[in-house]
Amino acid sequence: MKRCLRHAAFTLVEIVVAVGITAVLAALSLTIVTHTLGIWEKSASALTMENRAQLVMDRLVVDWESAVVRRDGGEWIRWEGTNHAVTELRLFTNTRTTSGDAAEPHTIREVVYVTSSGADGRKLYRWEGTASAALTSGYAFSDPVAVTSIEFLITEGLMELTLEWFDEDGVVIDTPTPANWPALTKISVTLISELGAQRLAAVANGDSAEPIDDIQRDTTQTYTRWVNFPGRPW
Repeated sequence: MKRCLRHAAFTLVEIVVAVGITAVLAALSLTIVTHTLGIWEKSASALTMENRAQLVMDRLVVDWESAVVRRDGGEWIRWEGTNHAVTELRLFTNTRTTSGDAAEPHTIREVVYVTSSGADGRKLYRWEGTASAALTSGYAFSDPVAVTSIEFLITEGLMELTLEWFDEDGVVIDTPTPANWPALTKISVTLISELGAQRLAAVANGDSAEPIDDIQRDTTQTYTRWVNFPGRPW
């Protein structure tokens, strides 16, 4: 008597079902991984932007609070820009030098902040003169200096730097004058994340049609500090 031997095997329907289930699971796994990576990338970008903002604000606040303003009729602070948005800020500060020169005395020196425009946001530079140069010039601002070089770079991705002035009652002062000298300064720095800068660059290069307003809304953050305005120079 012959026995019929049956070999175990999958049918075509079973194979198709298994492949379908595997594809669904793979798609779900890919979605979860992509979502997780997206969250991680945004968190890392936000942390980087927070660190950059901390560096910029700490430097600005130290310089601003130690600014020297004398009652001699000279120009001790100068800013350029539109509607409180600063493109250049010059002042004399009485703070410790950041040049790294141990022989440089702790006394008054000129400090210049300059912003430069770019498709992916501005760059902020800080230049610092020497105490001897400031003394020799009679505390007059130097001729335009080459501030926009990599050695003076403070941060990239700067969208806006603003200075706003207020009196002791919190009333806005558009332009400080001898009769209306502010008591407080509101320093605001708006930064864009690295991802946002990349998206802006893609739009500028014609590789993306994404609205710029949407990019800025999703990837920018404004940081603010309130500091005392230097004393009356009169």
